[in-house]
Amino acid sequence: MKLKLILSFSLLFLLVTFAYAQTLEFSQVINVGNTYSRPNSTTNIFDSVTVVIPAGKVWKVESARMNYSYLSSGVRYYSLNGSDYISINGAIIYVASSTNTSFTYPIWYPAGTYTFKARSSISGTSYQVTWLVSAIEFNVVP
Repeated sequence: MKLKLILSFSLLFLLVTFAYAQTLEFSQVINVGNTYSRPNSTTNIFDSVTVVIPAGKVWKVESARMNYSYLSSGVRYYSLNGSDYISINGAIIYVASSTNTSFTYPIWYPAGTYTFKARSSISGTSYQVTWLVSAIEFNVVP
């Protein structure tokens, strides 16, 4: 009797697992980001992009980065003050810092609407901010 019950539950588990099994099929590489000029200012600047991941798709975020170039010289540098970041729907996925702040990639996002936001806070001379989030889009195949 016990063996029949175990076999029945095992068979039911396998059927449910295979009935809901889905595979992922590569669709395209996605880069979300922006480049904008920041005037000589002491205020925080927020830049955002809203993205819709369509139904039947998922995104696998692989990396994020942010850097700056002085407008007067074009010299590129990275913010190391720890207060500049990139977030998706309010969840920080990247911090520009010298203290080995690390995030575990990949980060998966299902279909839905997402706001990607970059915060830059360095004051002083005018500079250009570039931020980028790289992801792979997959089709969800039933």
